Amino acid sequence: MIKIIIMFIIILIFLFPYYWMVSLSLEPASVALEGKPHWFPQNITLANYLFMFRLRWFPKWLFNSIFIPGMAVILTCLSASMAGYVLAKKKFPGNQFIFFLMIATMAIPVNTILLPRFLVMKRLGLINTYPSMFLIYMAMPFGIFLMKQIMSTIPDEIIESGQIDGASEWQIYWHLIVPMARPGIIALGMFTFVMCYGDYFWQLLMTQTEAMRTLPLAIEFFRQGTLTHKIIPDIQLTMAAAFLASLPLLVLYSLFNKYFIEGPSLGSIKG
Repeated sequence: MIKIIIMFIIILIFLFPYYWMVSLSLEPASVALEGKPHWFPQNITLANYLFMFRLRWFPKWLFNSIFIPGMAVILTCLSASMAGYVLAKKKFPGNQFIFFLMIATMAIPVNTILLPRFLVMKRLGLINTYPSMFLIYMAMPFGIFLMKQIMSTIPDEIIESGQIDGASEWQIYWHLIVPMARPGIIALGMFTFVMCYGDYFWQLLMTQTEAMRTLPLAIEFFRQGTLTHKIIPDIQLTMAAAFLASLPLLVLYSLFNKYFIEGPSLGSIKG
């Protein structure tokens, strides 16, 4: 009973900021100017959300926020699963060296490679384009590591049976390996989507026009009052934007939450 009470209290602590965000987003700006916090929303209104949907660029921001992480998921899952399959099931000189070298790159702080990434994108002429925001996830070391561990649990007999039946390498990979590793691939897709979706700083570096912005960037613009041209920004609009920006992640987790735990655990058991 005590454990249940403690867990309930912890859940409330984690949910309270989200409740506070939704509560503030349902209040008019005049209530915020009073300077008094309210445990429950006062003068409930949907005006803040209606204002968001009336913005010229909001549909484009929403599309960008789904399309960019979606492309990152496709590229990451495809490249990481292929690399993981090769590293786990194909024996060749330097196999282990390449794997450990890739693991070592995971220790490099992301901030140290921001400038080289930016210069590469600039030389390729990809600044303010979609590819610049999702190509960096194509060869993610964590994804390759996760896929390699999961592919290692797949029995070699399955691959040998495919070879006996005359299947090509691509057919073995696509029709035998991918279905067995599906939970892990979906889990990697979820990790990638969340990571790309919330990569605020990289998106800020790569975008120069309103049409290329995403919802995470819009939240900051509302906070600064840039979009409303106000000296004192509307905290209600900021909270409404934050709530709308959180919806894709909530939907994603509600649809694939079982893979979020099941997928990574596949690589912990080898047999």
